[in-house]
Amino acid sequence: MQRRVLVLNAGSSSLKYALYNATGPKIKAVAASGVIEQIGQPNQTIKHNYFEDGIKKRHEILDSVDKNNVKEESTSTGLTYGSAFKTCLRLLKETVPPQLNDSLTPSSALVI
Repeated sequence: MQRRVLVLNAGSSSLKYALYNATGPKIKAVAASGVIEQIGQPNQTIKHNYFEDGIKKRHEILDSVDKNNVKEESTSTGLTYGSAFKTCLRLLKETVPPQLNDSLTPSSALVI
């Protein structure tokens, strides 16, 4: 059975994340990772890395308040942590194969 492990690191103004593939008790590889920087500021930077057909791809968004439909998730001072987390999940759903992202929703997250 293949599982996913989403690791989040929330700093004072950034959200770093990595989605790992796991089979049994062993974590195999990173499916995707990224960072959303300058949370709460007017100009965020979003860097998202993922694999497509075994090749590492990079998706970078500068000034996320104006790009990729993130505007509706932001305030006048930029993304909140809640909208940054939703943006993280949206990017994972858009770039990770369906068999890995079928249950990625905010309600499926376990906060420790």
